[in-house]
Amino acid sequence: MHNGRTKTRKIARTWRLPLLAGTTALTLALGTFTLITDVGSRPNPPAPPADLEKNIDPFQQVMYLSSLVGQEEDVLDSPRQTRSVTVQSGDTLTKLLTETGLSQQEAYQVIEALKDVFSPRDLRVGQEVKLAFRHENLGLYSIDTAASEPEFVSLSLSPSVEEEVQVQKTEDKTYAALTHERSFDMVDAGARGTITTSLFEAASKERVPYNVLSDAVRTLSFDVDFQRDLQKGDAFELLYESYTNDKGEIVKTGDILYISLKTGGEDLSYYRYETADGDIDFFNSDGQSVRKGLMKTPVDGARVSSGYGMRRHPTQGYTKMHKGIDFAAPTGTPIYAAGDGVIERAGPFSSYGNYVRIRHNNSFQTAYAHMNGFAKGISSGTRVEQGDVIGYVGSTGRSTGPHLHYEILKEGAHVNPTDIELPTGRKLAGSELEDFKSHREAIDLRRRDINTSTQLAVRAECEVDAENVKKGEEPSC
Repeated sequence: MHNGRTKTRKIARTWRLPLLAGTTALTLALGTFTLITDVGSRPNPPAPPADLEKNIDPFQQVMYLSSLVGQEEDVLDSPRQTRSVTVQSGDTLTKLLTETGLSQQEAYQVIEALKDVFSPRDLRVGQEVKLAFRHENLGLYSIDTAASEPEFVSLSLSPSVEEEVQVQKTEDKTYAALTHERSFDMVDAGARGTITTSLFEAASKERVPYNVLSDAVRTLSFDVDFQRDLQKGDAFELLYESYTNDKGEIVKTGDILYISLKTGGEDLSYYRYETADGDIDFFNSDGQSVRKGLMKTPVDGARVSSGYGMRRHPTQGYTKMHKGIDFAAPTGTPIYAAGDGVIERAGPFSSYGNYVRIRHNNSFQTAYAHMNGFAKGISSGTRVEQGDVIGYVGSTGRSTGPHLHYEILKEGAHVNPTDIELPTGRKLAGSELEDFKSHREAIDLRRRDINTSTQLAVRAECEVDAENVKKGEEPSC
């Protein structure tokens, strides 16, 4: 399979085997070949004659190369080195290039060429930058690359798993930039599991990628209160796209195609579907959109730490009305807009700390308090869509720890977010409903294929496990 990757091969590998074969044959003929079995104790190679570069003796050349068999690959390979550097906080591309040996002028020229395909401002912390150097004027026996001045050859980095960008030094000593698009195979991936403590724990056990799980939780948040609704023994199922390289390794994930959660005797199943007018949403088996007017849980993986109603205030020490719900979550956890609307207020607000209020229509508003910070672009007057990140969990204002304080107001009065009846979303009908049913059946077939493959894999794994148990190991199946 062609996966779009550029394959490179060191030049030395094209002549190593013939050369060594000839070396071995000649040495055997002379009766001087010695088989070395202990590589770790091999002595250093003999020093070359001082005048070797002026008058190379073919026999000495063969004997010297014979002594290098089994040494590090760099000795016999082309005199080129690749250095990988990882971007740290505060790094710039100019700094990385000059620290690896480039002059200020050459670093500038490389970066100017790179700008044609990649903005250096998009460099991310943790990103890997690979630099290749060539060592000129190496003699036949000059195996120490540090003895020559390295010449820059190329720079490469990957802005994404699908793309690699590169700057190469040309023969006329200028710099040319290019991009290389990688292609991958899309395959279905699935997971099924039983909840014991939380959906996050159960899905992680089944190796569900975090971004897939987050998207699934966001979709389920329209109907599920993850603190009160989930029980031990509830079950989930996911079908999603994954992309693999030529080694079969998953390099990225795509869209979720199906989500199911069986909880409290209720079976919630949702299918991803694109409507005739281009809208993409999740619909239940009857063609009813999962979307509601507002989300019940506008933050991932949180637990309800304080409900709506009268309570003893944790910092003021007296009983007062708690006009929202508190969701405890780690600092920095994304907070989502509960519905489409316009931001009325964004900034510090009294004891609420960092605060956002959104007007959704003539009837409803939602408020989010104690944020650690705001998402980019969030300010008064900004229009947001349901599920957009508006900020991050924190503990600003009058707060005892990181959490989101979430309020819903109906016609200006606070209401209990867990009890309010919200309008439902779109309902498919007519020919569109018939098309959805065909789509649903196709997804169900793909689910069965995935589940069959998973069962066979588990069965094979457990057969191996059974053999290990016979040997006294603990069972895992």
